[in-house]
Amino acid sequence: GPRAAAHRSGMPDKESWSGSAPQQRFPDRRAEVCAGVVFPNPLNATRKDYDLFRANPLPDMWAPAAVDTPAAVSFVGSSDYVWSLMPYALPLWAGFLLILLMPCCAVAVERLRSRRRSSSANVGIYATFALLGLGTAIVTVLVFQGLRHSDNAYQRARCASYSGLDLALTGRRDDQYDFLGLHNLTDAIQSAAILFPQMRRNIYVAKDQIGKAINGTGLVKQAHDLKDSWMATHRVQMEATSYRSILSQKQYFVPLDSCMAKFRLAQTALRNMLNVSLVVLDGPAPTVSSGVGNTLQQINNMYQVIQGWSGDFRASYDRMDGLWAVHCGLLYWVMGGVMIIVALGILQLTECHTPTLAALVAAGAHCHIAFCLVTCTVLFSAAVLSHDTCEFLEANLLTTAGLQTYDNVFTRFDAPQRDAVVACVFPQQTGNLRDIFNITFDTDQLRQAVTTQRLTAKPALLSDNTSRAMGSFLDRLKNTDGTNYVAMWDASQTLDWNSTYGGVNELTVKLWNLTNERWAFEKATSPPNCPMALKFNRQATVSESNCWVVDPETPSSSDIQERYRMLDGTQMQRVLELFRDARVTSQALAAAAQFLPVGQFYVKSTRKAFGATSSKLTDALGDVGTEVTAPMAAVAESLDSVMNRSNCRDIFRTYQQFQTATCHDLIGASLTNVGLVLAVAVLSWMISLLFACIYANTGGAKKVVDASADLESEESLLSGSSDSESSGGEESSEDS
Repeated sequence: GPRAAAHRSGMPDKESWSGSAPQQRFPDRRAEVCAGVVFPNPLNATRKDYDLFRANPLPDMWAPAAVDTPAAVSFVGSSDYVWSLMPYALPLWAGFLLILLMPCCAVAVERLRSRRRSSSANVGIYATFALLGLGTAIVTVLVFQGLRHSDNAYQRARCASYSGLDLALTGRRDDQYDFLGLHNLTDAIQSAAILFPQMRRNIYVAKDQIGKAINGTGLVKQAHDLKDSWMATHRVQMEATSYRSILSQKQYFVPLDSCMAKFRLAQTALRNMLNVSLVVLDGPAPTVSSGVGNTLQQINNMYQVIQGWSGDFRASYDRMDGLWAVHCGLLYWVMGGVMIIVALGILQLTECHTPTLAALVAAGAHCHIAFCLVTCTVLFSAAVLSHDTCEFLEANLLTTAGLQTYDNVFTRFDAPQRDAVVACVFPQQTGNLRDIFNITFDTDQLRQAVTTQRLTAKPALLSDNTSRAMGSFLDRLKNTDGTNYVAMWDASQTLDWNSTYGGVNELTVKLWNLTNERWAFEKATSPPNCPMALKFNRQATVSESNCWVVDPETPSSSDIQERYRMLDGTQMQRVLELFRDARVTSQALAAAAQFLPVGQFYVKSTRKAFGATSSKLTDALGDVGTEVTAPMAAVAESLDSVMNRSNCRDIFRTYQQFQTATCHDLIGASLTNVGLVLAVAVLSWMISLLFACIYANTGGAKKVVDASADLESEESLLSGSSDSESSGGEESSEDS
């Protein structure tokens, strides 16, 4: 369903939508970027206006050629924008100028040596360096805190950007966000458009299966034939013999009637349920079929455009991550450099009192000043870029007029899609995409239909009690014996043909007692001492060894009166009654023996039809649950998501998070870092000046002067000068 819907709409699967297979998926990348990032609450997305920034050139850079912008200079591309940052590079040029002036500083230090320094100046040097070291330590800690603040702001800005794009594309549902996303929104609508016709076809198939389950198996006919054969044919047949079949009574067929009634009710209920489901599907189905084409095209177009942006966006942030690493590295070098200079200064003042180390500290501090000024240029330029970006987004691009002016940015968006951008990103908007794309579904009826299906399907299946009652009923019919037949003249007299002394043989015992001859029934168990009964013979004499068969015709009443003349009147009357009952019993035995094979056939056929009906009805209801109820529930849930989770204002929240991180925190932290780095540069300048004085006061150029004096002495000796003159030369050189 969903995957087929995505395929038909031309959209990639979720496994591959973010790019090529080896590339990390965008949601995974978002989760990685946002790991450990915490946003402040409440958000402060107010952008500050700084008077020290020049006019923003980004509106002119992004505007189409036919649009006039208020910028003083016409900008064409990124190179022009870089040139617009040149005024903020004055610290960079100042740093290069300091490097070029290092020889001049060396000359100034050399001139400082011409003045004598008293030993009391050392106390001032130590005190001054102690204050400079303390100030450097404090400023270094502040720079580290500023670096942490700016890095936290950058991480939050990056996380907010990834979260906004991820929300727009795939959506999220957690404690903070609840938006379906363009991909899932399209998937849900497309799935509904595909599954609605399928569900209609499945409903018609299910109705046919339910009808075949009850009518196609012949259960109705078999149940009717079974009931008619036992309750009509066999009942009348047995009552004609003065015997009554218990199993042919109406109350005994209650389980069969109950089962058939439940089957009929189930069939009616299921058909009504499926008809209601068809009516429900006919409600939103026209809306889906008529509006799905244009709606899917518009949403899919937005998805494709934003997906293309996500690739460029990811590449841009990969480059920005590298630049940000350089930015952090510069600040770490600023802190590390000044601490190295202070450490060397401490070493010079406490351990190595050499002019060379003092000169090294002074030169290193001088170079560190230039590095700090270069860092200030980078930080200031980054702050200006962030300010320009925020101002362009807030005041120019993401406005109602901006959508019209910068149509080159939204060139692939039509009017509804631009309205969607306004609803998602602009302040004071509803963010409801349903109204923009005219998405309307009545999911209450769908959910009600699903509930009805689930409530109807379970009772439609026969309960275990009903099935057991039906099985017991059929088993009793199958195992019918003579005990189920009762004589109408005596309720204790049964047609039990399996008992040796009871049932029909109870009559044979009574006949033996009165006639002194043994009698048996052809379709029953032989009584004792009568293993093989013979057909009655009138001519045979009465004997205890005789064993005759009683049939419906013989012996007749006249035969009995003639044969047993020795009996008195009362005995004769009793014998005549017993033989009348015996002849009726013989007739009943013949009728039962004739019917039971037919009755068993109907029992077997009904059992088979009942099992097939139960099995097919179970399968049909399973198919209804699988092919109708489950898809309808899934569609109802999907359409519920479309109706309830199509508000994209969570994207505006990520935009506010980006504004807070970039337009407020990052710019403020960058400008603070600029001031702190300038403070480090001032401290480095003071340290450089201090150690230049130390170098001058310790006689750092003494070796050079002594070497020139020795050279003059040698020249004096070679020219024949006197010792006093050479010594005077030495004194004069020392004085100089």
